[in-house]
Amino acid sequence: GANKMEFKGLSAAKAQVYNSDGDINTTIGYVADDNERVSMEVGLNSNFSTGAIEHQLAANVTRYNEEYNLNAKSFDATYTYDTNIYNPVWETPSLNFDVPLLLTTDTNLTSYGIADTLSFDQDKYQLTLGARYQQLETEQTGGILSSGTKYDESAITPSVAFLTKMTDQTSLYANYIEGLSKGATAPTSAENSGEIFAPYKTKQKEIGIKMDRGEFTHTLSLYEIEKPNSYTDTDTNVFSYAGEQRNRGVEWGFFGSPAESVRLMGGITYIDAKLTKTNDGVNEGNQAAGVPKWQSKIGAEWDLPFIENLTLTANANAVSKQYLENDNIQSLPGHTTYDIGARYLTSVNQTPLTIRARVDNVMNKAYWTTASYNDLALGDPRTFMLSAT
Repeated sequence: GANKMEFKGLSAAKAQVYNSDGDINTTIGYVADDNERVSMEVGLNSNFSTGAIEHQLAANVTRYNEEYNLNAKSFDATYTYDTNIYNPVWETPSLNFDVPLLLTTDTNLTSYGIADTLSFDQDKYQLTLGARYQQLETEQTGGILSSGTKYDESAITPSVAFLTKMTDQTSLYANYIEGLSKGATAPTSAENSGEIFAPYKTKQKEIGIKMDRGEFTHTLSLYEIEKPNSYTDTDTNVFSYAGEQRNRGVEWGFFGSPAESVRLMGGITYIDAKLTKTNDGVNEGNQAAGVPKWQSKIGAEWDLPFIENLTLTANANAVSKQYLENDNIQSLPGHTTYDIGARYLTSVNQTPLTIRARVDNVMNKAYWTTASYNDLALGDPRTFMLSAT
């Protein structure tokens, strides 16, 4: 796979609403980003037996490369505006679009993985053992914000899972997995803008139960994920990793068919995302920024009996409030959005064709969400999409 993206536009920096009337002060600057991504994956699956033990072997190799360039013109005080969020009046500044290169970040991710699922006693017991070698190379060059940081880290991460079928309808499972993730880059608004941090390991433990009741299948799981915590300090404006974030949660999911030609799927997740280790104990025990405690979703599909091969779809997604920063002072309210769509199966010259149409956020709900580095961002408005496969 390959992907190329370019973005050019006018952007506001450090916009501030400074009174209850909605008066706002902001500085406008020209920003340009571009990146190129190339990815590949090749794998091998195999089934075989050794005596009474059945094996399902899976091996794969993945490779991912990304080159990211950030260009921007300095946010000049000449282009500072006072306006109002309820009655905005803008002037388009005459900016020089010949902007300097701020930094280039080149990232290469390589992974070699293998896993074997061993089945005993006619699949009553299943044990999965796996390992993955990951190499993560990151280098920052060029531009006035480049820190010259270079990382070449690698790790072998294990995975193990066990499943037992207590009855024909009920199974218990447990798993443990580790992974190596790319370190974050300090945002342009931070004092140490552009600094790249070393890759870090994440660890996940999970136990659960799966119940197949015929028309409906339910899964219930408990999990814990440990990862380093990063944020921009509000006093020093320095972005850094300072401690550990522990996510503990419970998740219920289901899918099934309550009636002919009707399918339902959905679930509810509760996450206790807690800062367990912080610099000098500041904010320790608080809820991690940008992580809502509750999330839920439900989806439905209906195959219309009077129009062959036409399926109507509907989805609802709900998210509870989330804190904007780790100090847990400011929060964003929860929101619920609804989507509707349709899917039609046909053929053209004996070639199968699927046409999909969808409207996301059909009620055009206005809501806040979080973006990178705990900044505020507007949720997507009503969006129409059409595709063919």
